[in-house]
Amino acid sequence: MKALFLSALLLWTIAVVAQHHQDSHQDTTSIASKLRRGTLHIHTRSFTMATHNLNDRPSYFALAKGLGAAWESPHILGFYARFSGFFIFDVASSDFTESDPKTGISNRYELPLFDMNDPTNREDLDRFEELLLGYQHKDWHIRFGRQVVNTPFLNEQDNRMRPNLVNGISTWYDHNTWHGFLGWYTAVTPRGTVDWYHMGDSYGVYPFGRNRFGEPSAFVGNTSTKGLGVAGLKRETKQQLFQFWTFWAENVFLLHKAQWDADFATSERFNYIFGVQGFAQTRSGDGGNAEELLSYYAADNVALAAGARAGLQTGRHEFTLNYMRVADKGALLFPREWGREQFFVSMPRERIEGAGDVHAANLLYTLHHEETESQLQLGAGIYQLPGVNNFALNKYGLPSFAHFYSRYHHQFHGLLEGLDIDVLAVYKANMEEGNPPPENRINRVDMINVAVVFNYNF
Repeated sequence: MKALFLSALLLWTIAVVAQHHQDSHQDTTSIASKLRRGTLHIHTRSFTMATHNLNDRPSYFALAKGLGAAWESPHILGFYARFSGFFIFDVASSDFTESDPKTGISNRYELPLFDMNDPTNREDLDRFEELLLGYQHKDWHIRFGRQVVNTPFLNEQDNRMRPNLVNGISTWYDHNTWHGFLGWYTAVTPRGTVDWYHMGDSYGVYPFGRNRFGEPSAFVGNTSTKGLGVAGLKRETKQQLFQFWTFWAENVFLLHKAQWDADFATSERFNYIFGVQGFAQTRSGDGGNAEELLSYYAADNVALAAGARAGLQTGRHEFTLNYMRVADKGALLFPREWGREQFFVSMPRERIEGAGDVHAANLLYTLHHEETESQLQLGAGIYQLPGVNNFALNKYGLPSFAHFYSRYHHQFHGLLEGLDIDVLAVYKANMEEGNPPPENRINRVDMINVAVVFNYNF
């Protein structure tokens, strides 16, 4: 049924465009005539990824292609509608049903290009995505339904074939230097899946780690919540940005994040970059379940962190030195199904989520080329985590590691307007003393990951 609906969507939007040309000389006062002048957007995407695990562990590859369409109506008395869908095709890939014979660990990075809930799924890879009604009046904007949302934790996490989407209501206010946001969400479709989940059922769609006793976490299917509330406030001037966000997973946790960024120019040649950020997280209600072993968030887990950034921008070159300290009071816990954390020390292909007692530092370099809209990024970092057997502060058993990456993005113009390419290469090296077991290293450290992505939008 989804494939039938998406096919109908593509055909209908094409018909709308054709009808628009036919009606260009006719009456344009009716609502039907205005709807026929909606905006059609077509998106094709090609994603090639490969992971090479060192130390004789399995390597993987995948090539995915996709085609989607989105249609948005004109604004009529401030109201508008939008809906979209996407097909994904597995052109070639490793056999994701096979686990490493020595560790029992399966693929981590390539499978989310398709359906991570069913490694055998090669055909039913279509998603019905956006379906929303919006209203805009001056500085106020509201959306109700299935939509993309981007905040420091809840976000589209668009680094596979399709992004995260949520179902609920969003409203925001933009006036001069002030920006406010409020949202409430009851369902989500995580990247790497083709299904929608109630927020309570979405906990643990991705591999869910261990509890503080070293046993597999048991919160999957046992987390009780009404949804997720988000509130944000920003004040942005020419040189400074302050923002404060709150994420309330009803009956599970409460998370606050604050951040200040500044960019001071001392001359026409040099800009100095500074920033500080931090978060605090505590339990809400019974952490998802009154029985402690079934709860997502332990009663005594308190996550606290502070980070800082300093850098220099001169001409097309930008350098930043970044640091974050997560205290040993508890681990940051935010479902990876909902989005990716955004910290100064964040780098592609790994996260701090699930860990406490962390020291993280990196050096980032960016080369901007505004005329061609291309960008080269290089990064190197050290991430010191608790031991892999410190279950309370290292949920996923991730060893300490060194992280290196390079990334190149280019936007084409002229004949190839609408086409862009993104190339990423990552290497992570084990820094844990005592040589942790293979199951803690495979797909995590001592590995290389490469991705090449083409997007064409028109």
